[in-house]
Amino acid sequence: MRLNSRPSVLRLGALFVLAGAAAACAASAADSLGYDGTSPSGENPKGDAGGSSSGSVTSDVDGVIVVHASRNLPAFRVCFGNRPNLAPLPDSKLMPQSNVVGVEVGAAVHVGALHDRFDDVVDGGKPDTGTNKVDGGSDSGVVPANDAGVKDGGGSGGDAGIVATKLYVFREDALRFRSQLCGDLVKDASLQANKDYWALDFAQTGSLFTQQGVYLVSVEGCTAASDPLLTAATCGKSYVAGQANLSASVIQLTAPRNEGGAFFAQSLVLSSPVRDAVSKGQTAGVYFGEIAGNLERFDGENKLLDHEVQPPSPQRFAFPDALTSYETYGFRAKIGTTTVDQTLARTQELTNPAILPSAFYRLPSNFVVLVLGDPAVSPKTDPGLGLHLLAIPVRDPDTFTDGGTD
Repeated sequence: MRLNSRPSVLRLGALFVLAGAAAACAASAADSLGYDGTSPSGENPKGDAGGSSSGSVTSDVDGVIVVHASRNLPAFRVCFGNRPNLAPLPDSKLMPQSNVVGVEVGAAVHVGALHDRFDDVVDGGKPDTGTNKVDGGSDSGVVPANDAGVKDGGGSGGDAGIVATKLYVFREDALRFRSQLCGDLVKDASLQANKDYWALDFAQTGSLFTQQGVYLVSVEGCTAASDPLLTAATCGKSYVAGQANLSASVIQLTAPRNEGGAFFAQSLVLSSPVRDAVSKGQTAGVYFGEIAGNLERFDGENKLLDHEVQPPSPQRFAFPDALTSYETYGFRAKIGTTTVDQTLARTQELTNPAILPSAFYRLPSNFVVLVLGDPAVSPKTDPGLGLHLLAIPVRDPDTFTDGGTD
């Protein structure tokens, strides 16, 4: 599966027809969830009166965002090693222009808050009685990372136990007709490690389930393949031809208050080719504004090498009020001599096509603008692999519409 390559189908006529309902929904969400910067209890999420974040996420902002930033990994779903009784995630959200769940190439998906899903712990959060053990010996029901008798998913399927400090990345098409939970999938002899799934080191996993907050999990690198386009520049510095170097990184995000008439955002580069270009001296920047006029640069130009969200606190941008602005305002990524412009409408379509721009950008949330893909690939011919941007609301939009999580 690949991101849809057709131009934006969001036309102003449809926007005008649906804008009233969308605006009403957005306003309702804002009223109930503290659009003015307060939580339902009246707490100020920022903890200050200015436009910057205090660096912490408040209790009403929770979740995990999974990003597909690999060059050649197919669409996937993930399993966290310390949650063997979860279904692979995402477990309900469809990929753009698709009727199957998963994380598409060059896309990102909110999978909900995971730290409080006690019903999904292998033993239901209760003392272990010895009947719920995955490996037959672990009191927690989860195979310890240092258990010498447990395989780490690098061997053949069927005899490997699930490991707490691993992130298991499954090909979406390998799971399409299965309903197994994660612990059973890793032990399934019909699923082969390094072909149907990959076990990635993921020592940070524990924090995703013991602390509240918003965490972005980025799957990067390449699977083993014979392809001259797979290099250290496109797959990351650790890549060696013919060998896989898939990796998982965790970035904690901040969530300050939002304000009407403003757009709070940060930028984050999750592209190996862009990092490579910057390391070789090319100038890189991310911008927001009227595409045909003046655009304001995100602070943090050229600070793109170490998975750093820039600027450290979300930046406040003036936001256009006119409905027509969704086709004239947008984002720009400039890497050396390569420039890609994306309107607000097109960016929303690539990010979350189920929501109208007039509602999406008015969500009571700050955003992280992800830079993904390769400047050498045209986003018109391959939007998943070409240089493109996603505008990810830190708060999961689903929590505003139905009160639930993925």
